[in-house]
Amino acid sequence: MIAGIIGVPCGALLSTKLKIKFPRADPVICGVGLSITTLLFFLALMWGAEKNIILAFILIFIGEISLNLNWSIVADMLLYVVSPTRRGTAEAFQILVSHALGDAGSPFLIGMVSICNCF
Repeated sequence: MIAGIIGVPCGALLSTKLKIKFPRADPVICGVGLSITTLLFFLALMWGAEKNIILAFILIFIGEISLNLNWSIVADMLLYVVSPTRRGTAEAFQILVSHALGDAGSPFLIGMVSICNCF
């Protein structure tokens, strides 16, 4: 929760500041944020968890902050490309899809991984 409280405003602030010089900064911020998240999660889970659990949690926390940079920017980019009469529907559909694919399916996926003991 704290990573979200930090990450979402940081994403909005980065977008606002960088768009002055770079008008197409939004997708770059999203891409860099996701790349940093991937690297930090990989380091935390593959290397850090076996060596130092505290370091792993710190890396995961920073990775979550960089992951949450996207939320405000994605909503803003959606509003750029949708006509004003359809923006409310588009925003609602985007939130529905992101929660349906992320929040709703993740407990099932984790349960299947733990039951199968595939890893």
